[in-house]
This record gives sequence, C-alpha cells and structure tokens, in this order.
Amino acid sequence: LEVGNGAKPTPASTVALEVSGPYPWGQMPQQAQAPQKMPDTKLSEIEMTAIREALMQMPAGSKWEIALPPDKAFGADPRSPFPPNVAVVFQVKLVSVK
Repeated sequence: LEVGNGAKPTPASTVALEVSGPYPWGQMPQQAQAPQKMPDTKLSEIEMTAIREALMQMPAGSKWEIALPPDKAFGADPRSPFPPNVAVVFQVKLVSVK
C-alpha cells in the first residue's frame, strides 16, 4: 500500500505501528477503520509470529496489507472475535524502528 525507505527491524528492535483490523478474509470494508496507534513495542514481544515475520521484511514507513491463514491467526481459539478457523487481514504501517 505504501513503500517505505527506512530500516528493517530485527527481533531486538522496538517498533511503532499503526494497525487496522483484523478483518475476516474478504470482508475488509471499503473505508477501513481508523488505524490504532500501537505504543512502542519490542518486536520480539508481538504475539503473532506471522506478524513479527512480516514486520522484519518491512522498511520503516511502509504500509502493508498482511493476510494470515487461520493457523497463523486465531485458529479455533474460542476467545477470538471470529468463528473458528477464519483467515484474517490486517493493515499495518511500520511508523518507526529503534
């Protein structure tokens, strides 16, 4: 969605993010919700492994749409706001890397 030209984070990096979603696969609204600004977070502390892996490929300033299959997202977790085994999509902007 946007190409950044900053540094790519490592597991030891602290990142600032703006995140919209998750949305069920194929159900992202035309006008996505306003992104949520996430406080500076150590990359290694981000819960979803697939999101961490995607972030390590993103240059700072980039905004990507990240789609996760059910087994990389919430799976059959009953605490999830989604039905079991649903693929989800996030819009993630990597604001900064420290």
